[in-house]
Amino acid sequence: MSTVRPAVVPPQITAAMGAEPTEEQWRAISWPLEPCVLIAGAGSGKTSVMAARVVYLALTALGRIDGVDAEQGVLPGNVLCLTFTNKATDNLRLRVRRALSTLELAEGEEPEVLNYHGFAASLLERYGVLAGFEPGARVLTQAQRSELCSRVLDRMTFAHAAATWQPSLVSKILELDEQAQNHRSTSGTRSIARSRSRSGTRRSSPITARGSAPCSWTSTRTRTSPRRT
Repeated sequence: MSTVRPAVVPPQITAAMGAEPTEEQWRAISWPLEPCVLIAGAGSGKTSVMAARVVYLALTALGRIDGVDAEQGVLPGNVLCLTFTNKATDNLRLRVRRALSTLELAEGEEPEVLNYHGFAASLLERYGVLAGFEPGARVLTQAQRSELCSRVLDRMTFAHAAATWQPSLVSKILELDEQAQNHRSTSGTRSIARSRSRSGTRRSSPITARGSAPCSWTSTRTRTSPRRT
């Protein structure tokens, strides 16, 4: 299947882009239904290309792209679009709706357009019970996580953590928490890893609250000496 831009670009795609796509943009828009990683910098038209991609897949599914099998298309209702910010989400949703309005699709046939935080919250709401989360649980924003951590530091006294400059301590705690979650590490496995760490590995002291069980947050860094030749 060719990804070379045709002489005449479908007007619906041009409308979604706001202008004629470049050769590189058209390759992204018309890429086959297979895994692909696309690296694009700021101001390269990522949101516009995503909107045009949705329209292209819809046109292909309807058999309106010459030389392309309809099986290479997908109707908008089966498409998930993820962006980083609320602004980009609103912009993409508006662009897609405007472009799809001319295709005479069934009512409600439009993609799911969310940001990553909203998508995670929807998964938690629908399937959280299956993973052991209580109904009504929600994903905290970065600001809410910082506020919650600051409250804990304000209300508790720690034996091994001097909160002389709270913002930096909050940042370190949240960064360590993210690393643990990314590695699917529990408090028990972190404690075991700390006790079994090899010599030459630097460890920070656990943050211990007086009158409560010690927390098992740890950070490690292994030094490697340069090899002489």
